[in-house]
Amino acid sequence: LVASKFGICSDSITRSLEVIQVKAIATVSDSILNCAPAYAQFYSNSINADTLIWDFGDKNVLKTTDRTVANIYDKNSGWGKGFNISLIAQSNEGCRDSSFFPGMIKVRGPVPNFEITNFEGCEPLQVNFKN
Repeated sequence: LVASKFGICSDSITRSLEVIQVKAIATVSDSILNCAPAYAQFYSNSINADTLIWDFGDKNVLKTTDRTVANIYDKNSGWGKGFNISLIAQSNEGCRDSSFFPGMIKVRGPVPNFEITNFEGCEPLQVNFKN
């Protein structure tokens, strides 16, 4: 910083600044699991992160300071889509970074997909299901 008065006299001061860069980095022990309920363990190798906010893709969100976390998936995802995982890493100073992992966890197993073909009627009502 340089301060001057009417350009006649001046003075300066120097201070060091520390810039904190946060980086969200995550891995999972096994990304393909068999039949729900299935246990998945996640690891954060995030840089300069004091708080971690995990979204496990199954409506379960966890805010923690632990580097190792786990989630139990109660539903099968099938082979296609999988569960989208996201991680937000945040420093105590408020600096943030996020990572998104589409389809990171797949829970193999049957995925029911039924439709009811008739919703209304009088007793006795015979309901038909279509797979």
